[in-house]
Amino acid sequence: MREMLSAPTPPPFGSNDSFQGSRPLVRGQSSEENKPIAPPVLPTKITLPTPEELDLHPRPPQAPSNLASMQSLPARGIDWAVMRQEMDRYRAVSFRLEKTAEGAFRFICALPYPEDANRHRQFEATAATESEAMAMALEQMRQWYRP
Repeated sequence: MREMLSAPTPPPFGSNDSFQGSRPLVRGQSSEENKPIAPPVLPTKITLPTPEELDLHPRPPQAPSNLASMQSLPARGIDWAVMRQEMDRYRAVSFRLEKTAEGAFRFICALPYPEDANRHRQFEATAATESEAMAMALEQMRQWYRP
């Protein structure tokens, strides 16, 4: 009765007699070992179109950095390069352009006081267009600050 309750004993280690037909024989080689290896596929050369082919043209020369060029801003649109130069000239600490709920534009800029750079004076102008708001704020800055 004891024999019926005990588990079967496994075959001794290294003995493959009992597993010969039940498992496939696996070796560390491919059955396609003589198949030639294809060369790697190299990417094809691409060329980018020139700016002229994309109908892109160089930017026109920038206006000189002075307030006179900024006073004509509303008539001719915004030149952000000139605007940035003006902000640098006045040592602007921050500036931003907002669109109001009514559809107008508000330009806000903060400049340091000449006698105390830790204090800032804020300039704000609201107008129907971005250009007008920026030009109005620049005029306020020009009246207050003489570099």
